[in-house]
Amino acid sequence: MEIETPCIKSATEGRLRTDERRAQIVDVAICLIARKGLREFRTARIAKELGVSTGALFRHFNSMAEIADAVVAHIETLLFADFPPVADDPLERLAIFFKQRIQVINDHPAISRILLSDQVIDSAEFESFSQLRDFRKRTGRFVRDCLKEAETQKLLNGIVSLEDAQVLVVGAIFALAHSPVQPADKTQLADQGNRIWRVLYHNLTGTYPD
Repeated sequence: MEIETPCIKSATEGRLRTDERRAQIVDVAICLIARKGLREFRTARIAKELGVSTGALFRHFNSMAEIADAVVAHIETLLFADFPPVADDPLERLAIFFKQRIQVINDHPAISRILLSDQVIDSAEFESFSQLRDFRKRTGRFVRDCLKEAETQKLLNGIVSLEDAQVLVVGAIFALAHSPVQPADKTQLADQGNRIWRVLYHNLTGTYPD
C-alpha cells in the first residue's frame, strides 16, 4: 500500500500571522485537490493536514468557497507572473513564455494536475474553479497569437499548421513538467527546456535559434 506524502512536512505549532496561515491553507488545499480531486477538498481534510481544528480554518476564511477563490487566485498569480513576456520577435516572446511556464509548473507540479482536471474545473459546488478553464484559454491564445504573428512576418516554414504548432508547444510544456526526469537542479531543467525549445523552433522554422 502506497503511503501518501503529507502536503506539508510537519504541522506548525502555535499561531501564525493571518497571511502566513492563509497561504498555508491555500497550499494544502492545492495539494489535496491535485492528489484526489475535490473529494479531498474538505474542511476536515485540510485541518488534519495542518494539524489544527476546523474552527481554526474559519478564523482565516469565511467559507470553503472563499478558500476555493484563494486557490484560484494563487494559481493565477503563479501562472501569469511577468505575463505577457516582452520581446519584439514573436518567437523570442514565445520562447521566454515556454521556459518560464515549464519552470513554474515544475516548481508547483500540483498546478498542472488541477488545470488538466475537468472534474475540478466543472465543479458545481465551487464556481470559481471554472476560471481555471479561462487560464488554459489565455495560455492557448497567447501561444496562437505569437505563432500567428510569426507567420505574418514569414518566420515559419509553413510545414506545421498553426493549430498543430499550438498543440506541440502547449503539449511540450505539460510533457516536460511531468517528465519522469524531474531534476532538482534548476540548471538541468533549464537545459532540458532549452533543448526541447530548439527542437520545436526547428520544426516551426527549419532553422535553430541563435
